[in-house]
Amino acid sequence: MLFKLFITFLLFFSNTTQTNIEIIRQTYERSEADSKSADKLKDLTASQSNALVKAYHGVSYAFLAKHGSNPLSKLSNLKKGLNIMNLAVKQDAKDVEVRFLRYSVESNIPGFVSFENHTATDKKFINENLTAKHEYFKVINAFMKSK
Repeated sequence: MLFKLFITFLLFFSNTTQTNIEIIRQTYERSEADSKSADKLKDLTASQSNALVKAYHGVSYAFLAKHGSNPLSKLSNLKKGLNIMNLAVKQDAKDVEVRFLRYSVESNIPGFVSFENHTATDKKFINENLTAKHEYFKVINAFMKSK
């Protein structure tokens, strides 16, 4: 009986986590064009310890920087987002999606902004490790082909 309860709990928890990642990804895809989605992405990913969710949290700040109007606020949000993404990569440097998220932000930062650039190493890692089996393959692959 206890074993069945434990299995039910594990199945419920794994389905909930999967659904959260799907919602986060959907919100991420809308966030580049919509500041309300960027705010929602920030809220969805706040206070999470998982490296992938943490990387999405960092991206939310980059999108908020993109949508902002105050130059100081934009720079502050971008730096905060980059710091969070770098922490996520340190936490799980072998996660292709985490590296992709950092790459997608860093490859779109204007040249006049000073930051520690990881685009070359992230691009190489993604190209060497992304497989068609990855559940976010289509999005990552399409982005990589555009760069």
